[in-house]
Amino acid sequence: MPTKDNDFVEGDYSASLLGTISSHLEGLQGFDVMALELIQNADDAGAKIVCFDVTDDGLSVYNNDSFT
Repeated sequence: MPTKDNDFVEGDYSASLLGTISSHLEGLQGFDVMALELIQNADDAGAKIVCFDVTDDGLSVYNNDSFT
């Protein structure tokens, strides 16, 4: 156990990518907020076009720029 501010404990760390994405999506509290977040991300990337393709199989979202 650390005893001073500059002491640390070494160890392995791992995280579930799908679990992390899932928890972020749950925090969006609804489809309208999720859609606004995706639009904002596209706008932040400089996209001029955002396309939501809703089908029976799922949702695909496209824009004409890349987010870095």
